[in-house]
Amino acid sequence: MCIYFVSLTLINTTKIYSYKIKNQSKNQEILKIATNSFMR
Repeated sequence: MCIYFVSLTLINTTKIYSYKIKNQSKNQEILKIATNSFMR
């Protein structure tokens, strides 16, 4: 039971972490596009 709970928490943490990384890369891309259009 305890092992199951730990693995479940680990999976959830990994999901949240990967989601945050995806959002960060998206924001960076948007920032790049914004700065590129601003520089033109």
